[in-house]
Amino acid sequence: AKNTLKEPDSINLKDYLVGYQSQYMETMTINKFPKTKTKTLTGNKLVFPDFLKGKKALIAVVFEEKGKYMKPQLQANKWKQFWQQELQMAGVTFYEIPAMSGRYVLMSPLVDNWMRGGIDEQFHDNVASFYGNKKRLAEDLRVDDLSNCYMALIDEQGNIITSAVGEISEEKKQQFVAVIN
Repeated sequence: AKNTLKEPDSINLKDYLVGYQSQYMETMTINKFPKTKTKTLTGNKLVFPDFLKGKKALIAVVFEEKGKYMKPQLQANKWKQFWQQELQMAGVTFYEIPAMSGRYVLMSPLVDNWMRGGIDEQFHDNVASFYGNKKRLAEDLRVDDLSNCYMALIDEQGNIITSAVGEISEEKKQQFVAVIN
């Protein structure tokens, strides 16, 4: 019997990159961004991804772990720069979710005030604090190492198109740019 399967004449790079998982990219495949109740630094209560219906968004989740957050925060800052340079003009919005343990909820006004002092005012509506079971959120996002930020590009229905963990790289940038169209 002759092999009747034919090799494709061309490969759609977008489909290839979406399906491709590299150990260097640390990509993960999950369907929908988990429902996450947050409050922005301007006081707006948001439930991710519900309020984003109709918008593509790059979401950075910065996990606080035992009072430490600088490493993932610095990573998220670099991803935000990438968003400003590459994705914002393509109609993608940006949100950062600082994820803290529920034990901080009583101190949340102080913590949020402290964050407002260190974050450019133009982004206060884009920083939405989560105080709750951050370990569960990490599990839902399939994040093992809370010392790195988690990045997700979601579509207009809240589905995760692609995701990555940690430092930004040229490979990761290409991965995210390839799937925004």
